[in-house]
Amino acid sequence: MSEVKQVDLKKWADIVLERWLLRVGNLHIRKSGNFIKSLTNHVSNEAAGDKGKVQFFFLYYGYYVDAGVGNGYNHKAGTGSRNELGQLSFLDKPGPHRKPKPWFQKIYSSEYGKLQYLLIDYYGAEAFEILKGIETIKI
Repeated sequence: MSEVKQVDLKKWADIVLERWLLRVGNLHIRKSGNFIKSLTNHVSNEAAGDKGKVQFFFLYYGYYVDAGVGNGYNHKAGTGSRNELGQLSFLDKPGPHRKPKPWFQKIYSSEYGKLQYLLIDYYGAEAFEILKGIETIKI
C-alpha cells in the first residue's frame, strides 16, 4: 500500500473521530469523561492479509447510549424493581426515561460512504497508471 493511501485512511479515521466527539459533546454524553477518553482509532498497513485496516475503539456502553437502553433502574431496590409481569417498575412512573442519543451510526454510515469514494479514486488512479503503461493488448 502506498504512503498516500495510509495518510488518506488516517485522515478519514480522524475525521470520523472528530465528528463523533462533536456529536457526543452536543448530546451532553459526558457522565464521567471515560467514554470520551476511550474514543480512539488505529490505522494499520497490510494487517492479516488486508491492504489496510481501520479500527475504532470506545467503551461498549456507548452502543447503549446510542440506542437509549441500559441500566436505568436501581439494582439495590430488591423486590420492588419489577412488577408481577416481570416488567421494570420504573417505567410505570411518570417522568423522563432514557432516550436514544444517536452519536454513532448516522455519522459512521455517512463517513463510510465518503471512504468508498476515496478508495474508488485511489484504486481508479492506480488502475489507470497500470493501463497507461500497456501499449497494446493482444487476446
